Amino acid sequence: LQRLVGATKPAPSTHHDHAASFVIEKAYLHDVTLSVDDRQALPLQDGFDIQHLTLHKMDAELANLKAQASTLAVDICHFTGKHADRPLLVDHFRTSLLVAPDGVEFKALQLRTGCSTLEGSCTLTYDLSLPPAAFKDNVHMTAHLSSAVIAAEELAVFLPYFKQHKTSYSLSGALEGKVNDFRVKDLK
Repeated sequence: LQRLVGATKPAPSTHHDHAASFVIEKAYLHDVTLSVDDRQALPLQDGFDIQHLTLHKMDAELANLKAQASTLAVDICHFTGKHADRPLLVDHFRTSLLVAPDGVEFKALQLRTGCSTLEGSCTLTYDLSLPPAAFKDNVHMTAHLSSAVIAAEELAVFLPYFKQHKTSYSLSGALEGKVNDFRVKDLK
């Protein structure tokens, strides 16, 4: 923690910038556990439950972390971790991440899990006043996949329909729309 504080410095400010901000040039996380438990929401028995989730054995290398007002930007140089309750292992995750009150942006995204890989970019926009249960109906997604190989067994963590399938899907192209109702363009 002392190294983290030592690497922290005030962000350059402009005469228009009145919000508190800071920059961390480099940070490392080792063997971290993160849990989300919304006690007001009932746990999902099937599918991915974003309201009750534990990730553990997380290791990360972060760079250029900047917080300003209600926006956070960070380069995730390397991230690994495991979902505690589902068979989902993140072997490698790399992206330039921007988190704002109305959305999340993943640029230069690289993801490798136990059986799947994905490269591209993705933006999710949303209304924070809505409950997390409204995620699939109200989050707008724009994704550009330059390359993806997705194993059905890992897709089943999010979409139980794929539990019975024993195949992988190779694709590239663009997706846009709500999480539960999206369109594809130039899908190969």
